[in-house]
Amino acid sequence: RIRPDPLSQYVPNNLSRSEPLFVVQDIFDNGHCSITIYADAGLCPEPAEPSCDLATIATTLAQMSFLIEKEAQCIEAANSGSSLDDLLGQSITANLERLYGRLCTESNDYMRDTQLQNMLCTSGMAFMFPAVMDRLELATDPDDKSSANKSSSKLPTFKEYLQHMAHLQQVIAMSHQLQDDIPTSNHKYMAHQIALLYQALSAPAFKPLSFKKRIEPKFDDIKKTTEQATVPQLSEPQRVWLQELTAEVLQTALDPAGPASAPMQSVLAALAA
Repeated sequence: RIRPDPLSQYVPNNLSRSEPLFVVQDIFDNGHCSITIYADAGLCPEPAEPSCDLATIATTLAQMSFLIEKEAQCIEAANSGSSLDDLLGQSITANLERLYGRLCTESNDYMRDTQLQNMLCTSGMAFMFPAVMDRLELATDPDDKSSANKSSSKLPTFKEYLQHMAHLQQVIAMSHQLQDDIPTSNHKYMAHQIALLYQALSAPAFKPLSFKKRIEPKFDDIKKTTEQATVPQLSEPQRVWLQELTAEVLQTALDPAGPASAPMQSVLAALAA
């Protein structure tokens, strides 16, 4: 390449008369090969990222789990003598085959040169989606004592995860509803709503907490106040107590790092690995 002319030849300035900040090797005069660099491409590109992540694979496995459950219901209905829609059964089978093909492609993109069974076991998805493993006749290795296998086996199953999310939603919804109703003038159904919250707090994630024990000694008094009184209204101490209780319940339920979110934490950690 031709050595470029000094900038001062075209633009008058004092740079040519000042001392250089740093003297660098002149690459134009020593015979080095030139390198063409494009603005939209790095000189040393990073290794290509996998085109598929574990969250995408988990989505496919979740879809397969729903279809497998529906397939089992259809088979049970057929065995009991109920009429079975052949088109429905064929549709379920076709969609399972389609999703299986997608799963194989995603697995290869995520972990190349690794068998599907090994990928599912290594990533922990085999423990989270046992119905898919059974349907595909793929077994986890119970004799594998590796740390990865021990960690993955602590993951909740997909069914347990959905149950936890349903309980969490019930707790949050009932707490918000109670907070909205506290300022109103009619508390006729307040005891019933507290009972629904109490039931939702029976979920495994909330059992170690003390919310249910705090409700039990107050419930009969609130029920008497709202169902037997001429004017169904909570007293001011009852309002304050219920407001504080629901606020603490919401804070616990919405804390992503709290004990009530433990099932979600393990799943998110596995998907981010």
